[in-house]
Formats: sequence, structure tokens, C-alpha cells
Amino acid sequence: MTEAALPSSEYTHFLYTECWLKGQATLPQLLEALRLAQPTGLGPLLDNHTQADLSNQLAITRELVEQGLPFARQFGNHRIAHDRHRDSALSWLTYLVRQINHSRPEDLDAFFVEMTATLQHRLLLRAGSSLFRLTELEIYYHSPSQEHPDPYVHQGEEQLQPLHWYFNQASSLDLTFGDSQAGSYGGILLRGAQRLTPDGLPTGTYISGPILLTRALVASWGSALGGDTSLVLEANPQPVPAPSQPWRSARVGLRLHPEKTEHPGAPYIDRPYRFIANEGYLTQLKNKEKLCFEFELDEATTHRVLGYKPKGKVA
Repeated sequence: MTEAALPSSEYTHFLYTECWLKGQATLPQLLEALRLAQPTGLGPLLDNHTQADLSNQLAITRELVEQGLPFARQFGNHRIAHDRHRDSALSWLTYLVRQINHSRPEDLDAFFVEMTATLQHRLLLRAGSSLFRLTELEIYYHSPSQEHPDPYVHQGEEQLQPLHWYFNQASSLDLTFGDSQAGSYGGILLRGAQRLTPDGLPTGTYISGPILLTRALVASWGSALGGDTSLVLEANPQPVPAPSQPWRSARVGLRLHPEKTEHPGAPYIDRPYRFIANEGYLTQLKNKEKLCFEFELDEATTHRVLGYKPKGKVA
């Protein structure tokens, strides 16, 4: 270690505590990382990384990876995790919604994953006196300026607003995340949820399908003369760790007309913008076997979800 002068930086601390002490880095890897992190090397870029907002952090992480900095991707993920747990879940979601409209096209998917994970694993939905955990969500985002002109977005005026409820043209409910100044339309479709007890404990009751879920939320309001008609997100006092890889697949019910071979939806119809939260919810879906293979679940998890061992991969 005496061969390398130690640059004073968050990256150096990360190398020592997360890579070296945990046996993730060999001594040659550590020395090379410290050499590249010097002020005469990638040090200034690392300093920018530690001071940047999230949209720029992601871009700088990509540049550090391209420059060959060891453990650059892991360092970027480490910083996001630190910021995620420093903020409350509601503050973090608000920050994500604000930042996504300033992000690079190649970073949009990272925001989709982070927003859905926050909603499914760190937040609850309260409708009147009833509590729900969101277990199935779909992302819809139309932003030509970010090279993401998803044609399946309704582009309702409400979708230009951040974090509003939008009763969409399919008679279901979105949480919006657009930006009127940027001209981006965003909606997170609520497709499924788990009922919770008043104390926030999970029950075995799941609601699947966006229209059924919307009906259940409205029914929770009770009497029109004196019921509680609130519909708000709140922090989950017992947040659930998100899986290392999100369970995601193509959105449900989208149609590509065969006569339109150059249909603008072609690049988007099969994108994995549907996110599923947990085993219990997956268990009651009709195409659960196909989804188990699509999510690349291990044998034990697949067996728990299906109740049997599948013979082979489902087409």
C-alpha cells in the first residue's frame, strides 16, 4: 500500500471498505484503482461525481466505466444506495420524478427501475382507511427530446404534471411523472396490489388488473356523505428489500397492427416496462409459469410460486 499515495475521496473510502475489506478486490486491482483516482488522472471526474445530482451521476459513472476505472459501476450503485437511504421514501420518489426529465436517454431505464422499486418496496397506498402495497406497475413515458417517443402513452394533459393521480382513457389509474416545460408525458399504471391490515401487515388477498384495482380503491372510500376519500402514498414502516434484479416483462394488452410494418410502437411494444413485486402476487397470475422463466427465477423460487417443478422452458 505504500506504493500508492492515497487520494482523499469518497471513492478511496469505498475501495477500502466495500472492495478491499470485503475481499472483492485484489491488491493489484486496488493499486491500479488508486493510481487512476489521482488528481492527475480521473480524480477530477470522481470529484464531479460526488457533487453531481443523480441525472449527472449516472452519466459520469458511464464515463468512468469507459475510462477503465476499476469498480466504477459498483461505486455508482453504492452512491445511489447511500442517497436512497438518506432520504425518506417520499422525498426520494419526488427527487426521482424531478430528475428523470433531465436525464440522458440511456439512463431512463435506471430511473424506471428506481421509481417502481420505491413504490413497491418502500411506500404504501392509503385509500380512505384501507392500506395497499403496490405489487404490479407499468411505466409509460413519452419524451421525444430524450429519444423516448413511446406511442402507447395517452399524452393526457394530466400526464405533464409530477405526482398527480390520472384517471386514464383505459378507465384505470396512473401516478403521473411528466414535466410540462420539458414536454414529457409520464404515467405509472397501477395494475395490482396486496391488501394490508390497518396496522400495515400483509394479508393473502391480492387484486390483479388495473380496472379491478381502481374499483377497489374507490370502494375503500365508503359513504359519499361522510367517507374518507383520500388517496395518498405514505412511507412503509416496514420496507421490503427490493430484489437485486427487478421482476419485469412486457406491458399487458398492447397491440401492434400487422399492416403497419413501420408502426412507431415496434421498438416499444416488447420493452420490459411491467414490474412485479413479490412471489405471493406472482403466484395468482394466470401466466405465472411463463413469467418464472422470463424472470429467470431459481428452481426453489419457481417451485414455491408454481407448486410444482416445470418440465422445461415455456415458449
